[in-house]
Amino acid sequence: MVKKGLGRGLNSLSETTNPPNLSAFISTNKSYVYGDSGSAKAAVFWMILGSIAFGTMNAIIKKTEDFDISVSTIILVRSSVIAGIVYFWALYYSRPLKIVDRKKMFLRCFTGLTAMFCYFYSLQRIPITQAVSLQYTAPLFVAIFSGKILKERVHPSVMLCVLIAFFGVTLIVSPEFGKVESDALFALASGLGAGLAYIFVRDLRSTDSPAGVVFWFAIFSTLVSAPFAISETIFLSFNELLLLISVGLGAGIGQIGITLAYQQANAAWISAFSYTTVLVASFYGWFYFDEVLKVDDYLGAFLIVVTGIFLIVINPNNKVNKYDNAN
Repeated sequence: MVKKGLGRGLNSLSETTNPPNLSAFISTNKSYVYGDSGSAKAAVFWMILGSIAFGTMNAIIKKTEDFDISVSTIILVRSSVIAGIVYFWALYYSRPLKIVDRKKMFLRCFTGLTAMFCYFYSLQRIPITQAVSLQYTAPLFVAIFSGKILKERVHPSVMLCVLIAFFGVTLIVSPEFGKVESDALFALASGLGAGLAYIFVRDLRSTDSPAGVVFWFAIFSTLVSAPFAISETIFLSFNELLLLISVGLGAGIGQIGITLAYQQANAAWISAFSYTTVLVASFYGWFYFDEVLKVDDYLGAFLIVVTGIFLIVINPNNKVNKYDNAN
């Protein structure tokens, strides 16, 4: 399989003097929005920050392949670091960590951990661009299932943009994509699991704080992975431990950013911005892992970026408002 990735950055966009009205995308009813403006700009900021952090984390996990570190050990150290970061962050800023809706919290943790295991497994075995592209079918699953689970209306323009963005993602995948390896199926399964996990994150917005959602997911992941990884973790070298702690730091920032984003905006809309991770991870693939860039990568990146920008500037039909937060 040919390894390849994206190697070009994007020029920043200048701000318009009359920015579009994005209020129809914002959900504030009974929502835990701590220390944020509750605006579409805030949601986009948190999603992009989280996506960049996750893209960096992907590259570090890919590097663990050289050290023959098991997925369970990566999850254990990563989750332990996140739990510590979020606990002290919540303590300092007086954020509540109490679980209010135990059933939905368990579903978020279970689907998230399943997705994480499948994803990390695939990252160690297939090119980073293919793994990230397949895993980032998650926003498409969010758009498909959010109407059923969250009772949110998925506006046709949003669905069209997500579908175009997903098509752009598939163009980034290797020409051998039609002959999917069994390891690649784990990446696709992680996309489905992550999509469901994001939906449960959104559904927890009216009961549990963002800090609580991130913290208890980290605790759950730590407890489940510990029996399988504790023996290996004890004998990690300093460099290996430092590498895994870096995974935890990147994941901690990513978890906080994406959780805040999903709790402030329509799930199907804000999910499109998570495609930023594809660009970041693909850049690492080109720069650090010598993945070769091809024409279809440029076209895929173009479709992803253009649809993301379009989602910012469109003004959705006012009828969307009355369907958002219907539950």
